[in-house]
Amino acid sequence: MSFKGFININKLRFFFITFLSILSGTSGILAGYIQMYWLTYIKNKAWFEVGITTALMALCWFFAQSVIYFVQYLNNIQEEEYFKKLRDQIAEHYFKDGKYHKVSEFQNRLTNDFNIVKNNFFEWYVIVPFYGSMLVASLIALLTVHWVVFILSLIIDTISYFLPKIIDKKLEHATIEVSDENKEYLNTLSKWFSGLSELKRYFAGDKLLQVQSRASQKLEKANINQITQQQILGILNGIGALLSTIVLLGVTGILVERNLVIFGAILSVQNFATNVAFGMQETIEGLTMMRSTQALMIDITQDTKKISTEDKAKGEVPFIIQTQDLALTFPNGETLQYPNLKIKQGEKILLTGDSGSGKTTLFKLILGIIKPSHGEVKFEDKNGNKINPDMSKIGYIPQDPNLFPGTIQQNITIRVVLVKSF
Repeated sequence: MSFKGFININKLRFFFITFLSILSGTSGILAGYIQMYWLTYIKNKAWFEVGITTALMALCWFFAQSVIYFVQYLNNIQEEEYFKKLRDQIAEHYFKDGKYHKVSEFQNRLTNDFNIVKNNFFEWYVIVPFYGSMLVASLIALLTVHWVVFILSLIIDTISYFLPKIIDKKLEHATIEVSDENKEYLNTLSKWFSGLSELKRYFAGDKLLQVQSRASQKLEKANINQITQQQILGILNGIGALLSTIVLLGVTGILVERNLVIFGAILSVQNFATNVAFGMQETIEGLTMMRSTQALMIDITQDTKKISTEDKAKGEVPFIIQTQDLALTFPNGETLQYPNLKIKQGEKILLTGDSGSGKTTLFKLILGIIKPSHGEVKFEDKNGNKINPDMSKIGYIPQDPNLFPGTIQQNITIRVVLVKSF
C-alpha cells in the first residue's frame, strides 16, 4: 500500500482531483482578496465597482465551496478502486504463502487497518492540497498588501510548523497500537467463541465475559490514547493560529492608520491571517496524520506481495505420518499429551475419546494449524526419509460444516476436491 499505488489506479483522475482541490482552495482566497477592494469601494461610494466585485466574490465563493465536495466524491472512487485491488492481492497472498493465518488477523487487515489508512491518509490527501493552496495563496495576498505582514506570517508559520513535531512519534505509535489491539481483540473473540458450546456445557460464561472485558479494555485504552494525541495536536495548532491572528491584526491596524495600505485591508488581512493560520494548521495536521500511517502501510504492503507458486518448493505426498512426544500446553497450564502414532498411507485409523479430549486438536497439530508445545509431527516417504509434505494433498473435513459464499454447486464441488485429496 503506497501513495504511488493510489496514483496509478487512475492517473488522470488523480491529477484532476489534485488540480480541482488546489483551484478550490485558491478561489476562496481570491474571494477574500476581492473583498479588500469591495470594502474600499463601499467606503468611497463607488457603487458600480461594488456591484462588479460583489458578483466576482459570489462566483469565487460558490466555486470554492461546491467543487471540494465533487473532489471528495472522486477521491472516494479512487480509494475504493485501490482498496479492491489491495484486498484481492492480500487474499491471493494469504492463499499462496503456505502459512496459517488466523481469521481475526485477516478480518482486521481487510477492515480495521484499511479504515485507519483511509481516515488518516487518503481522506486527508484531498484536504492537504486544498488547505495547502489556501495557505500559499494567503501568503501571496499578504505580500501584495505589505511586506511587513508577509514577513510576520512567515515567522509565525515557521513556529506553527515545528510545534506539532513534538508528538509525531507518539501519534504514529498510537495509530499502530489501535491496529494491534483490535487484532488481538478479534483474535480473542475468535478463540473463545469457537468453543462457545463447551463454555455453555460447563456454565463458564463468566470466564468468557472476563476475557472479553479485558481485551475490550485494552482496545478502549488504545483508542483513547490515539484520540488524546490527536487532541494535543489540535491544541498545538490552535496556539499557532491564535498567535497569528493577534499579531497580524495589530500590525495591519497600524499600517491602515498610517495610510500604508487601503482601508479594506483591515478586514481582508484578518481573513488572510485566519486562512494562513487555518491553512497551516490543517496542512500540518494532515501531513502528521498521513505520516502516522506509514508504518501500517508498509506492514500492509508486505501482505500484498505477489507469491509465485513456481518458486515454492514442491512438496511430496507423505507415505507415513507419525507423531513423536507430541504435547500441547494451554495458557491455563493444562497439557494435552498424545501417544506416539505411526500411520501409513492407505491405513484406516479410528480415533476415539471423550468430548474435549483433544481429537480435533490432534488433526490441527498434524495439519500445522496449531504449533505443538513439545514434540513434532514427521512426514516420511516409503523409505522412511523425512520429506516436505504437500499439505494440499492432506484433506480434513471438520465436524462443523463451513459454507463458502457461493452457489450450492460451488460448495459441493470444492468438497469433492477435498475428499479426493484426502
